[in-house]
Amino acid sequence: MEERLFVQNDGMYLDHENGEAWLVNRDINILHKLNLENMELQYEVNLNFDEEKLYRKTPLCYKSGQTIVLFPDNGNKMLFYDVEKRVIEAYQIETGDNTRIGVYCFGKFRDHIWAVSYWMKQIFLVDAALKRIVKQYHLFRMDARVEMGYESILHGENIFCVSRNANYVSKTNIISGEEKIYELPIKESGFNTIHYDGELFWISSMSGNVFIWDYKDNTMEQVYAHDRTRYKSIRVGDVICFLPFNLSGNLCDELLCCKVKEKSCRSFEISGKRREGIYVFEYVKDAITIGISHSEDDFITEINIENGERNKVYFKASEQYLKEKKREGIKRWMREGNILYENEECDISLYLGLV
Repeated sequence: MEERLFVQNDGMYLDHENGEAWLVNRDINILHKLNLENMELQYEVNLNFDEEKLYRKTPLCYKSGQTIVLFPDNGNKMLFYDVEKRVIEAYQIETGDNTRIGVYCFGKFRDHIWAVSYWMKQIFLVDAALKRIVKQYHLFRMDARVEMGYESILHGENIFCVSRNANYVSKTNIISGEEKIYELPIKESGFNTIHYDGELFWISSMSGNVFIWDYKDNTMEQVYAHDRTRYKSIRVGDVICFLPFNLSGNLCDELLCCKVKEKSCRSFEISGKRREGIYVFEYVKDAITIGISHSEDDFITEINIENGERNKVYFKASEQYLKEKKREGIKRWMREGNILYENEECDISLYLGLV
């Protein structure tokens, strides 16, 4: 019987060209490779230079050529992993008074990678070949009290970022660093997500309302009203979907799906029960199916965004994964002061199972 499993993660990098995905175990900071055809999981590399603050140390990644860039959240280093050479290089980020970096949004910009630090309120321009940050820009420079919303998005040469405690949007040119601040023409303050539909921006507020924003003439139209905060959005064809942000006393189990052309929205249950925890967009399977995980589940829930039908998907443990998982367990056990003895039958058996 094959072993089913799930690795808790904050999102995958999908490499469709090679039929695989890359993801980091957010609890112990280990990089894995997933075969997208059969969902078989492989253990790739332990990313830890030390055993401190493993949780969400470098939980998200982006592949550029043969280099996987790993972005820090609780950690203070950006990592560069060479898939062919299996070598890791680290780039130290000076955080100043910040204890957390929190890179949650990133993507390709020409020959570089852009990334936004939520907690430092900065844009990074990353050169994967040089394995370093080559440019950094501060956001919302006009007022230190302005806080970042969760999402940022690239449009042309500009990165747009929302504020979670004000009615501002920052537009920063990624080449020059020039920043322009838009004051949104509504009374509501505090926004968390921003997505582009090809013509206009879709923005959701901390109070749960969804707006369409035309930044060229700075006009807004409300298309949805609710009392549930959203924290991440994704576009699937002609539909923009929003994940709920669950806070104690304000629980939600609904995936909000808004059709761009019709400007109509409807919700589908994700798991069928309200609970605290983290929802994550894992992948878009086809034109109507999204894979979503929850921090209390050991599977991915695939949801049809047309009719709300759900399906559970598990990872499969490869032999290589099981052996490496056992090897890592022995390493941790020995770091705690335990010893394998060559004359002990059970220790010999254990060792032979690892080689």
